[in-house]
Amino acid sequence: MATAPRTKKDLKDEYKARALFGGVGAVKNQVNGMVLLESAVDILSKKNRFEFAKSSGLCIYPVLKADWDLYGAKAFTYEILESIRKPEEQSVGEFTVDMELIKSAWEEKFGKAALY
Repeated sequence: MATAPRTKKDLKDEYKARALFGGVGAVKNQVNGMVLLESAVDILSKKNRFEFAKSSGLCIYPVLKADWDLYGAKAFTYEILESIRKPEEQSVGEFTVDMELIKSAWEEKFGKAALY
């Protein structure tokens, strides 16, 4: 028995229902050691966006533009430093606040001198 094709609505509902993994990511300059930290409620999407932009040679972070132009896209990597599954009972807004707090802790670990 063949299954009915999934509609756009079905796909959209599946996307919204997927588990979110928030966290903190780091764009690292492998030449000078500087790091740009970012938090997100869907950290894997942030990493994928970076990887796509890098493969296209595009800098999506204005603060990195000068170094991106100087060292090239190959000088930069993206690392997910911490990833946490969003609890179902928590709102996206509350989860966003939690991710910002985790980012603040990572900023302290790196120190201001190492951050963009």
